[in-house]
Amino acid sequence: MIVMYCFFCFSDFVPDPQARSSIGFVCCSIVSLHLLSNLYFIGKEIVLESLKNYKFYSARKRMRKQRPVNKTKYIERTNICAMQM
Repeated sequence: MIVMYCFFCFSDFVPDPQARSSIGFVCCSIVSLHLLSNLYFIGKEIVLESLKNYKFYSARKRMRKQRPVNKTKYIERTNICAMQM
């Protein structure tokens, strides 16, 4: 809304070129602030998603290391149960 007001100030209603120049700088700064705030939220979301993916990857890696041990224990238990029958 503020940017639209700045564009309105570029019309013939403001005859002073110095005022138009200063309004132009204000308009550029408002647009830049808007872009930076959006980039901040996008970057924050990317970082949080990357951390979540890294935690998932590291947990999966730990589980892969434990998997053969658990699998052999399971096989031993099923063999013992089969022998008892």
